[in-house]
Amino acid sequence: MSYFASGYSIGGTTKDFLFAPRLKENCTHQITGNGDLNEIYRRHFNDTTLYKPIKGDWYIELVHDN
Repeated sequence: MSYFASGYSIGGTTKDFLFAPRLKENCTHQITGNGDLNEIYRRHFNDTTLYKPIKGDWYIELVHDN
């Protein structure tokens, strides 16, 4: 379920709540428990997918496309 979206049709940023019991086993993207997701993608400023654990198998998924 989305809670933030910003950008244009050719790129932008979304944040979603994600329930994924097996994310840690099958994830090819960065999972970060520390830091602010917005600051992390701004430092890299390219296409980015990050996951931040909330509780149990719930995550915040940040996707930024240029």
